[in-house]
Parts: sequence; structure tokens; C-alpha cells
Amino acid sequence: QIRPESNLAGVIISGDATCDVNALLDELMDVAEDAVAAEGSEMWNASTKVVEASDGTMLRTKLYERKGKGASNLTPPSVEGTVLLLHGGPGVPDYLEALAAMLIEDGIAASVASFDQRGVGGSPLAPGACITVDLLLEDIDAVRKAYGLDDVHLIGHSWGGLLARTYARRRPECIASLVLLSPTTVSGASDWPKMERAVMTHNRTKGGWLNFIKMGLWSLLIHFPFVSDYAARRLFGHITKNYYFDPVTAPDPSTEFLEGVSARPMIASKRAFLDYARDLPVAPPLRGGAFPSLCLFGDEDIYGRELMREFCDDEFRGGHSLFVPRSSHLPWSDRPIELSHLLGMFYLEQSKR
Repeated sequence: QIRPESNLAGVIISGDATCDVNALLDELMDVAEDAVAAEGSEMWNASTKVVEASDGTMLRTKLYERKGKGASNLTPPSVEGTVLLLHGGPGVPDYLEALAAMLIEDGIAASVASFDQRGVGGSPLAPGACITVDLLLEDIDAVRKAYGLDDVHLIGHSWGGLLARTYARRRPECIASLVLLSPTTVSGASDWPKMERAVMTHNRTKGGWLNFIKMGLWSLLIHFPFVSDYAARRLFGHITKNYYFDPVTAPDPSTEFLEGVSARPMIASKRAFLDYARDLPVAPPLRGGAFPSLCLFGDEDIYGRELMREFCDDEFRGGHSLFVPRSSHLPWSDRPIELSHLLGMFYLEQSKR
């Protein structure tokens, strides 16, 4: 009743035994969680590959594959082909392993790829390299080609959703399907300030005034070279918890994740997109078209209801746009069962066409 998704083994206690029921429950939960984690890791393998980008930057990629992939006794996945994940940020490393595991363990995909975007985590910039939108899109192409994929099922989260939309417009022939998870609600350069105000309102509401003031301080210090990375890591240490539906019970970001955060790509990626968007005419909406598409937000996502509905109406009319109940910006953590169901139904629908 406490955790219906966990499979607990039977426990027998002799009639004359004495026990602390709360302590026993804690032990049972620990055993169950360890068993579920072990079971999950037994279902897929993960391998790392370094892919060279066009300017010499080395991109750390990861491929998750279901064990026994292709075996006749396994139920075919909903997705035919590989799913490519684009993480958010900018300025943070890949954090989508839990999403990749969910896709494989729930039978949605047999293989999932992801990578650290240029300048973060295991993908440091090559000497003299820079960050532009064109290079960010070329990096997606480089990863796609490195795994021998003619087209991909692309899933972009947050900032990665903005990159995914931009890539899909640039290279529609390389897209088998497009899923945007809590995508940045920006279509042009003029939308960015409105989006940032909505996110600040969310952080103030979820984290309280004291944390909000600390976040403002770290945001300023990001622009001072000697403390920029330290400030960026402290900033995301605060922000990340606010992205869960319940920040009080949210886990702290891992040390590995925070060590991969970098101020330079955080600043440079935003500037690159704003420069790119100013030089382009207004992009046409993603309204179905050449590939199937789905847009998902948490119903308490960081952008606020008004911006999310505007985005869905303006950008995604003709595609599917849905809201995950009782979820914020990380639906695979907040509501994994609901998210898995929505993604599974979307991909299953495409496979029947």
C-alpha cells in the first residue's frame, strides 16, 4: 500500500518475536529498492563512445541497449530504431539516464543514445572551439552518424527541446519522430525574457525568498571568471530541486552532475541562440508535417500555465500536446508511470501507421 510499484517478498515473524514496525518497514523498503535497481540494471547494458565533432571537440556519448536485443523470445519494443535524447541546460551535463532506463525497461525502446553537449561534462571544448547553434546542430548529426542512424526518434528535454525543434526544422529527413518534454517555451529571441520571468517566478514560489535571493547572487557571480564555474554549480544545486513536483522530498543533485556544470557554455549557448534567432525569419510552427510529434509538459511545469498553453497553441497545433498530472519539470521522476504510458501510446500509434 505504501509503494505499490515495489515487489516485496513475503516476511514471516514468529509469534513470540518483538519488532519495531517502522524499522521493519524501512528495512523492507531498502531491500525492495535494491532489488528493483538490480533488476533494472540486468535489463540493459550501457556503453560509452567518444565522437569527434566537426571542429575537433570530442563528445562523450552513451548507448543504452536492452539485453538480448533482437532475440525472438522478447516482446518487440514500441519504437523501431534508436531514440536519441537531448538534455537540457544549457551548461549542464547529460542527466537523462533514468529516462533512458525507463524507455528500455518499459518496453518502449530497445536502444537509447545520449551525449554531453559541447563544453559540459565529458565533452570539453577543443582548443579554439566555440559554441554556435550551427555547431550544436552539427553535433547532433555527428552522434547520429557515429551510431549509423539514417533517422532517429528524437526526444529533447527543456533546452534540449529547443535544440530538438531547431534540428527537426533544419533536418526533417533525419527525424523519425519528435518528442518535446517540458521544452523551453521560446520560438524567437523576443520570447526569451518572458520565459525567464516565468521560470524565476516558479523558483521563487517553489524555493522561497531566501533560496531565490541566493540564486540571484550565484547568477551574478557566474559572470566573474575566477568563480564562474563554482557559482554555476551552486546555482544548479538550488534550481534542480525546484524542478521536482515536491522540492522538499527531491534528491540533491549528484556530485558527478554538479562537477560537469560549466558557466561558459551556459552563457555562450544562450547568446548563440539569441543571435541565431534574431537573424532568422519567424519559424513556421511544428504542426504535424513530415514526422509525428508530441509535446508534453508537467501540469505544474516551470514555465507556468499561460506560457505553456500559448506555446502549444502557436507552435504545436496539429501535433499532440498533453499535460502530465501532478508533475513539474522532470516527469520521469515525478510521474514515471503516467509518462511511460503517454510515450508508449504515442510510439505504438506510429508503429501501426
